[in-house]
Amino acid sequence: MSSKKNVVRVTILGDEYSIRSDASTERTRAVAEHVDNVIRETMKAGNIVEAQKAAILAALSITDELFDAREAGEDLAGSMKRLSTEIRPWLPPANGKTSAASVSRRDLAWFNTKAGSFKLSQLLSPELPYWR
Repeated sequence: MSSKKNVVRVTILGDEYSIRSDASTERTRAVAEHVDNVIRETMKAGNIVEAQKAAILAALSITDELFDAREAGEDLAGSMKRLSTEIRPWLPPANGKTSAASVSRRDLAWFNTKAGSFKLSQLLSPELPYWR
């Protein structure tokens, strides 16, 4: 995010709002559009007429999406940590004399986890703890 505040005019449920944010104009509009869509879907699904009640239910729905995304990120991080622990014994020492390129690509080209498949090059990042 930039340090400059952007002022963006958005419309939610027909009402116009001026939003002041560090986020880009495009992101702010996308967020407002998502909020508008979720409120409208909530109103249609539950035959809710009151905008305030629909907004509260929409906020609960959006927050549930956020929690699901956080849990998925934590699960992925845990899978990556377990995978790095599994492959650490196969890697050459991090003494600067050898590199990850010396590891047999035939043997270590792909790793499959519950979170998905990863190429070795995606895992052998200087940011991962076993390279420090």
